[in-house]
Amino acid sequence: MKTTVDKIVKAYAKLGDVKVTTLEDKEVMKVIRMRKAMRPVSEEFNAFLEDVKTKFKPEGFEDTVRKAQEEWGKMTNSERRTANELVTGYNRKVEEAAKDEAEKEVDIEFEPLSEDSLTKLMKENSLTVAEMEMLDF
Repeated sequence: MKTTVDKIVKAYAKLGDVKVTTLEDKEVMKVIRMRKAMRPVSEEFNAFLEDVKTKFKPEGFEDTVRKAQEEWGKMTNSERRTANELVTGYNRKVEEAAKDEAEKEVDIEFEPLSEDSLTKLMKENSLTVAEMEMLDF
């Protein structure tokens, strides 16, 4: 099936967090195999994202963030504005750089979970509809 890298990364993370105690053993194995198929895509994207974050980090970024976290109330309006602009600009660059990679389509093969198993996962883990959509392939 074709899907986006972003959907695989989100599903991989969510499948790692869910409890599967109410599922039949064959459905638990589907979850394990799904994660196995998704792992290379997810790990490759996360490594890419870390590179992007590292390479776009402006000089003095950590110091500015640390100061803002520890001394926000003591900072002048100008210092606050500068800190906000630095962080906002950095986040925008990271988001733009990662967007194309996240939207890439990949072909991935695994057996999807049955509708009954998805319902059980939703109930057992108190998942929202949006969270379930991540897992419904």
